[in-house]
Amino acid sequence: MLRRCVLAGLAAVGFASAASPVPAPLRPAHGSSAMSAIPTATTDAVLVKSVEMPEGSIKIEGYDFNNGVDHNALLGSFLASGFQASNFGMAVEEVNKMRAWTLNDEPVAEDEDDELKDPEARKKVKTTVFLGYTSNMASCGVRETIRYLCQHKMVDVIVATAGGIEEDIIKCLAPTYLGSCNPLYPGVGSGFELDGKTLRLQVVFFIFSAIVSCCMSACGIALVKCGHHRFW
Repeated sequence: MLRRCVLAGLAAVGFASAASPVPAPLRPAHGSSAMSAIPTATTDAVLVKSVEMPEGSIKIEGYDFNNGVDHNALLGSFLASGFQASNFGMAVEEVNKMRAWTLNDEPVAEDEDDELKDPEARKKVKTTVFLGYTSNMASCGVRETIRYLCQHKMVDVIVATAGGIEEDIIKCLAPTYLGSCNPLYPGVGSGFELDGKTLRLQVVFFIFSAIVSCCMSACGIALVKCGHHRFW
């Protein structure tokens, strides 16, 4: 029934189109300009001159790979790429400001300690960087980035959840693997399509899409995780 209605509608539209002459395009009258042929209401609503962009406005422009693969330039181009890339670029700018800041960038307060009135001493006072992360970041590949930041003293304080500490210990004891039964991309997927009961009987546990292939012990305490539930 639906198919017949659609066909009937198309036939009616085709008949109406064939019976009605195609309207000629608007043409200016003899001796008048093209603009005069357009209704005034239309020109007032549409053909309005834009204001000039403020000085210093950032033009949207992405990275040109014809210049080669320059990772620093690629990341630097995100600020002018628009949408979420620009948010990432602004975050990078804030991190750079944070890392470059010293107390010498600030005016000396009247009640400042005498030892901190010396410009060279003020240059040695830098930002105290706090790094916060949740447990899922310890179980995935972000853990290696966190380790690098700590290894090279790029952060001063770590703020982690209990799960973040637990899953870091798990990664120290055994590797985790991508889990999926996707036939097109074996090992790559969400992991949620795997059967939890079968994995449990095989002593295989999953943290979202990360597979832990064995029970692990530390100081005699078994650390086993399945989804959001922890078993001690």
